[in-house]
Amino acid sequence: MKLFYGATVVVVSMALLGAPGTVEKKTDCGRETADANEPIWGNTFEDVAVSIHPGEIEYRLGTETEVPLLIKNLGGKEVRVLSTTPFDSHKAALFDCKGRPVPVTDLARVASLPFGKGKGSGRRSGHVKRIKPGETIRRPLRLDLWFRIDTEGTYKLVVMQRLWSWGDGFAVSNMATVNVKKTGR
Repeated sequence: MKLFYGATVVVVSMALLGAPGTVEKKTDCGRETADANEPIWGNTFEDVAVSIHPGEIEYRLGTETEVPLLIKNLGGKEVRVLSTTPFDSHKAALFDCKGRPVPVTDLARVASLPFGKGKGSGRRSGHVKRIKPGETIRRPLRLDLWFRIDTEGTYKLVVMQRLWSWGDGFAVSNMATVNVKKTGR
């Protein structure tokens, strides 16, 4: 997997997306995780790690589904992360079983536009959440607000959490599995 911090492009290899013949190794900052209830942390940036926990999510088509996003300060000094709307604070990417991106909702598209291009975009004057050394905070990510999911199947989700600004860099979460099923089954 190649990650270009501070750039607008994230290249995700098919191996990470669960291509045939690959095994997703569960790690906690490079160490194997012994307990399935423990978060699996993604790549760190500026001592900030992000986890989509749990790493496997059930989603029923047409329902509100909140995914717990954990953000942890692994360093020895306080860090600041932007804390405005979910569309300003982080970016999410969802891929189908063939590695194709799932389209975002109109709300996510408009709210994520650069400054001056859409309602709620470019909010650098938002709140800053200060995270103390060793502290973990929890934020919700609503799949139904972010993505237009209309087909059953298995998907892969990754989230990028920005620090104060995207130019300052971002931490990338673990790759989580999202199992999408029809309602009522």
